[in-house]
Amino acid sequence: MRDNFILGMIVVCFALALTSRTAALYTYWWFGIFRPHEWVWGSLIANLKLPLIAAILIVIPAFLQKKVPKINNPIAALMLLFLGLILIAETTNGCGSVLSFRTATVFSLFTLFYIVLLSAELITSKKILFWLIAVISISIAAHSAKGGLNALISGTSNYGANNLSGLFSGSNAFALGTGMLLFFMIFTYQFINSRLIHEGNDAWYRQPLILKLYKLIFIATVVFSFYNIISLESRGSFLATCVGLIIWVLLHKFRIRMLIISPIILFIGFSIFPPPESFQQRISSVFVEEEDRDNSAESRPHFWQVATNMTAAHPLGVGPGCYPAFYNEFDISDGQYGKSRSVHSSHFQVLADAGYMGFIVWVLLFVISYWKLFKIRAMAKKEVKNPDSIEFYRQISTMLICSMSVFITGGAFYEYAYNDITWLVFALIITVEKVMAQEIDKSRQQNIKTRIP
Repeated sequence: MRDNFILGMIVVCFALALTSRTAALYTYWWFGIFRPHEWVWGSLIANLKLPLIAAILIVIPAFLQKKVPKINNPIAALMLLFLGLILIAETTNGCGSVLSFRTATVFSLFTLFYIVLLSAELITSKKILFWLIAVISISIAAHSAKGGLNALISGTSNYGANNLSGLFSGSNAFALGTGMLLFFMIFTYQFINSRLIHEGNDAWYRQPLILKLYKLIFIATVVFSFYNIISLESRGSFLATCVGLIIWVLLHKFRIRMLIISPIILFIGFSIFPPPESFQQRISSVFVEEEDRDNSAESRPHFWQVATNMTAAHPLGVGPGCYPAFYNEFDISDGQYGKSRSVHSSHFQVLADAGYMGFIVWVLLFVISYWKLFKIRAMAKKEVKNPDSIEFYRQISTMLICSMSVFITGGAFYEYAYNDITWLVFALIITVEKVMAQEIDKSRQQNIKTRIP
């Protein structure tokens, strides 16, 4: 029954994608986050080349309509430069013994970057932008809220459970992805009944009662998703999500009120639904003396040191995903932590994979992104005339700042530099800046026309 329902959804979405570029955009990212082909087992879905079909449905029609990624933004230019440096590292070193394997590794990154930047080109309004964020929010909420609710009801931990593949592969990845997209859910909740989204639309879902139901569902989604992070016992992801929430409160319009209310809400919530005891033990293990730390916490500095030594020997980088292949050569612990280990840090992953120049570009991507987001907040207040639009730009900037901060913090402990969401965030920053600039320009043009006698 479940397989048939999901297959029906895929058929409908793909059919809609054939009729509209916007529908194709939503279909691709729904498919990219929801990933039904990876968790609907024992069915025809698992054997279909659906990711390829989803990509074709967005790339080919856009190309025929002369819609291709534009490199007219510093973030896009840095992404292109990063891809070039990855290609140089793969060509210079690399870890694939077969040329096709090495080509496929870089090609997957090229495909990701192309579609991410194409998405920025296809989003032309606040309405399209909102619904893309809503699609992504709902896609991960289908997994994270369910996991949190199950853990809440059963009172057990989900740590080490057989989680989904793709973005959700393993407890740490599932928790970090949930933490990053938690702020997408909050943003969707904030604007689900905005006039900017529903203006001129009197459909049934625009009715006040339906919208209130939507908002209640999203409140529950946020709460259960946060509890899902707790139940997965991913220390880095939990601390990273807390960092994101603190930043969200500090950027809130009523930050003083939120600073007072938030601890009270958390205290009451954890009093009624206390975290699993195993979660408390894992979190407390972060702050114990070095000799009492568990193996995973103790080994990470060693893996990072290996990445540093590896880069010193290969300044151009060893190639994407090649750290494990070079690990044994630079392991100074005589195999204490095993063979061909992972680097356990997105930032050191980039350092080892793309070398010093790649790491500099990586840092610049985040620095420029933060600068642009705070600039968008300031410009919206100064240049945008519509109060609803001002709030839209302020909140979407907050969403992206918090999501990016969660990744920077949690990604320091986990190896997820090439996940779709991080790079999509960069594209969304480009998009928000473009859409706001168009709105400001349109407003100025109207002002000029009204002044002409």
